[in-house]
Amino acid sequence: MDKRTFIKSIFLGTTGVFTLGFTSALKAARKKRNGMASLCSLNCLMPMMPLEPYIDARTMELHHSKHHAAYTEKFNAAVAEAGLTGKTALEILSEVSKYPAAVRNNGGGYLNHKLFWKMLAPATGKLPSKELMDALNRDFGSLDAFKEKFNAAAKSVFGSG
Repeated sequence: MDKRTFIKSIFLGTTGVFTLGFTSALKAARKKRNGMASLCSLNCLMPMMPLEPYIDARTMELHHSKHHAAYTEKFNAAVAEAGLTGKTALEILSEVSKYPAAVRNNGGGYLNHKLFWKMLAPATGKLPSKELMDALNRDFGSLDAFKEKFNAAAKSVFGSG
């Protein structure tokens, strides 16, 4: 077994574990860490090589060390400035309309990235479940039409979706 096949096998074996962890980012957001949001180390993230050629490992490392790290740092600063230290990210974001835009934008970026790392996976070629496909076909006409509308909507919001 060559190195790439081995890594791929390890990745596929752990993918099942990550699919069960969809809500783990939200659960982690509920934990209090001295009132501060924390950035998971890159080592705790899923292996990134299987995402190539769609997303290269260097891009993912930069996304983690620059974007997610910046959201985490700025969210912590906004939380401290707003006097919200001691609350979890989920507690804060569940009442975000009460707080300044810096809390909303950076808190959203922080928590969205926590979800992003947990949900990111290589394409499997599988279609959504029958129930989801029925709903997509009913509401959007097709899976492709949904993807087009979703991508357009995502590009129109803060943080480029």
